[in-house]
Amino acid sequence: MIEKGNDLSWLCSLPKTADDLAYDHKMDISASVYKRMKELGLTQSELAERMGADRSQISRILAGSMNITLRTIARLEEALDFRLDAGFTYVNSRQLQVVPFHPSAWNTRMPHSNSWSVNRAQISTQIHPTTNEVAA
Repeated sequence: MIEKGNDLSWLCSLPKTADDLAYDHKMDISASVYKRMKELGLTQSELAERMGADRSQISRILAGSMNITLRTIARLEEALDFRLDAGFTYVNSRQLQVVPFHPSAWNTRMPHSNSWSVNRAQISTQIHPTTNEVAA
């Protein structure tokens, strides 16, 4: 589907598929793990040792190419002493508002890839963590 002009905001109105959502979750987990590893000064090998896993498994998690189980998420949380559940709380999708994207939101180079993570605070609506209401 091709639209006239340079405005691509119509892309935001397309519904996300289950594959799209799974990819988004993998990338959120990858970015969170990478950021926490950097905070702690851990290498992939050191994280793998803490988890009792192979370094290649950590590499696949960071690349977003692994279908992560809940047990693996729990092992990551334990090894990195942090929680990922904020990304898996219920939010009524009808309350979410699409905010126009600005290139300054891209700010973090992802490990071993040609992709970039997005600073969601710059491109998404703020949602109250307890009530899940959209902030004005």
